[in-house]
Amino acid sequence: MSAPSGTRRRPSHRGGRPTLTRERVAEAALDIAGAEGFGSVTMRRVAQHLDVTVRALYRYVTGRQDLVDLTAAIFLARAPRSTFDLDDWEESVRRHCGDIRRHYRSHPRVLLGPLDENVTPSGVDEKRIVLAEDVLRFLTGIGLSLADAVTIRNQILLDVFAFVLAIDHTADRLPTDRPTDDDTVRLDAPVPEVWLDAHPELDAPLSRAALDLDVRSPDEMFDDLVDNAIAAIRWRLDRSGT
Repeated sequence: MSAPSGTRRRPSHRGGRPTLTRERVAEAALDIAGAEGFGSVTMRRVAQHLDVTVRALYRYVTGRQDLVDLTAAIFLARAPRSTFDLDDWEESVRRHCGDIRRHYRSHPRVLLGPLDENVTPSGVDEKRIVLAEDVLRFLTGIGLSLADAVTIRNQILLDVFAFVLAIDHTADRLPTDRPTDDDTVRLDAPVPEVWLDAHPELDAPLSRAALDLDVRSPDEMFDDLVDNAIAAIRWRLDRSGT
């Protein structure tokens, strides 16, 4: 079907490349922030990523703050909205933790943005508020007080946040041909073996003995994290007599 008379559609490609749009600029900024951190999100860096001039970018964004706001907005807009079942709350918690993990893992270094950047409040996607409300409604629905629900919700986010940055982000950057039981990259060890070997005189028998335990994969370690969250909820429910 042809375009209505008097209107013009922007071509999807020019010169063999996709047409530049605000959405493409946002995608580029998100890719850079997710892999390198917000410090690398500059007009020049995004322009290089898109193979355009900085001047061309100014047709779609007003400057670096706009880039930061765009990056935060698209990341939050893609956050999954978990489904919750009050009759099977433990499985719901597992599913919710997995949803958060997958989302965080897609662009891990974006998580560090709040440490260095200020996002314009009006630019925050409203889904961020909706997601928080969903979780609090679920946790109070299974019997937690609002105060306990806030505590549990915050703890889950912090635990998954730390896990993705400390464990998943490291594991995802390892060579794919590296053996999973290679002690030089064991992510479940209290102290890396190479550090212990560098200090053979140091009295650390438990840290050394821990290296003889079965290697636990990131997924197994994450299951432990979720088990701890469920145990914390159970404890609070029991304490309140629910």
